[in-house]
Amino acid sequence: MSRIIHSDYLASIIIPTHCYRQRSILLKRCLNALSHQTLNKECFEVFVVNNRAAEKDLWDKGLLEFKDQLNLRILHEVQKGSYAARNYGAALAHGKILAFLDSDCIPVPGWLKAGLEMLQKGGPRAVVGGRIKKVGRGEKLNLIEKHEKIFTLNQRKNVISGQFAATANLLVYRDFFVEVGPFNSGLLASGDVEWGYRAREKGGKFFYSAQACITHPVVNSISEVVKRYRRKAGGYYSVQKTTPKALQTEVYLGFRFLQLKKKKNSMIHPLGILHGMLNIIQRIEIVLCCLGKSQISG
Repeated sequence: MSRIIHSDYLASIIIPTHCYRQRSILLKRCLNALSHQTLNKECFEVFVVNNRAAEKDLWDKGLLEFKDQLNLRILHEVQKGSYAARNYGAALAHGKILAFLDSDCIPVPGWLKAGLEMLQKGGPRAVVGGRIKKVGRGEKLNLIEKHEKIFTLNQRKNVISGQFAATANLLVYRDFFVEVGPFNSGLLASGDVEWGYRAREKGGKFFYSAQACITHPVVNSISEVVKRYRRKAGGYYSVQKTTPKALQTEVYLGFRFLQLKKKKNSMIHPLGILHGMLNIIQRIEIVLCCLGKSQISG
């Protein structure tokens, strides 16, 4: 039998997902890791929010095994976008603390306990960004994976320099989340950046926790990375239209070319060439957004 849902959980873990065939194996690994947290499982609930309505039955049946292992609820959000899915889970959460994960993340056993301890130290307006350890999908990294490990999801930099935390590993008191307001559900990318700015405006303080660690696989194909960079460009364009320049210059660092460490000729290094190409793709996408011709402008 599934566990009884009650209203005094310490934490609610919210995980958006979609595309059962591609994501179900990864999500099951994530849920298995949550079932082995050092924090007592009776202290937290887990919401999996399916963002593809046509797959409702697949997710309901596919995750049935975890209902005996976790206080698990499977939700279905019809509005497209992971931020809409996160908002739906947050609206139904019972926990005093909201913890956001991506469906392909694997938290270490002490992840939730460490995140909660950092929140308690930071106070009621604290926002914790936990470490995101990027890993490849095989024993040897290909060029795309090497690029993604260098240039993406630097959570420590996000928190310390940018003052936002990626939703792949973010914890916040529910009361403060309600005060700041939900994620912008109209965005398909950069919603964590925009929410982080509003949290700062409300007096939020961001903290980094290396112990609240998850592993996160990086994309490994050119088609995946191009799609992600185009989506990032669309998100940047949308954020740029709706937020003040303080956010654009202080938080979102744009598409600057980053020098590769210990590479004197980084511009002609294969990783540098790839990064330059992706920068060009992003800039083209921004132009398409301005012209109203982008297909993924959010």
